[in-house]
Amino acid sequence: EYKIQILVVILCGVIIAFLYATIKLGKQLSRDSIRMADFTKKLHIRFFHDLRDDIKDLENYGKKINAGDDKEKIILKEEMFKKFVESMQRYIDFISEYFSDYCGSTISACIKIIKLDKDNQDIDDIKNRRAITLVRSAATKRERSKNNEEVTVVKNSDFLFLCTGANVFYGKADLDQEYSKHQYNVEDDYDTWHSKYISTLITPIRYYNKHRRYTTNDNRIELDILGFLCIDSNKKQINWEEFDSHELQLMAIISDSLYTYMKRFKDIYIKGE
Repeated sequence: EYKIQILVVILCGVIIAFLYATIKLGKQLSRDSIRMADFTKKLHIRFFHDLRDDIKDLENYGKKINAGDDKEKIILKEEMFKKFVESMQRYIDFISEYFSDYCGSTISACIKIIKLDKDNQDIDDIKNRRAITLVRSAATKRERSKNNEEVTVVKNSDFLFLCTGANVFYGKADLDQEYSKHQYNVEDDYDTWHSKYISTLITPIRYYNKHRRYTTNDNRIELDILGFLCIDSNKKQINWEEFDSHELQLMAIISDSLYTYMKRFKDIYIKGE
């Protein structure tokens, strides 16, 4: 009888623990569901909705530029570029805010673009072209901005890694370790970048036809890399190295979407098309 009582007490304890865990899990799933619904809404309103409108605005600028004289074209292009930067700033702030909340720490974000000047465009090999920081997330802009925001692709391991066409992202959780193995080198010296971040995740803003076999001659054209979407953290983000991480999947979606906007902008701004 004494043993039965003990068994009943243990069984009751197991049942209570199970019920507690079930209720806790249910609340967590409910919170996750609400959080995902809120994020989906923000993704639509703060990114895709605005992106659609920004692309449409480019069409209107294109018509005005084609119809204007030389002086009007200069003014319109300056106005178009200003709006382009403002739009990119909104997008990058959204990305930084969301990832900072998701990761539980401050995530810095930026967009680097392949420079649009004519001399840079004439360089055939993408690896030897220059890129410049177009926008940085507002929350970290002050401490992350540099006097010279221009970099040469070939001198930076992360950007160079993405220029072969075979790699869809560059993600490292421990850049100290990569640096010690001589596998991470950038134009900034160690003390400069190490004081700001130790993890990074980068996706190319590009066109890439994965169904086509490339020859050496047309590979450069088919890749059409316009820039890079970058996030980094001063804390180790282990999952940034994983192909199926939430951060990578979202960045890939945004990078591919930004390609359409940036490509249209480039065609109008440089070619007048």
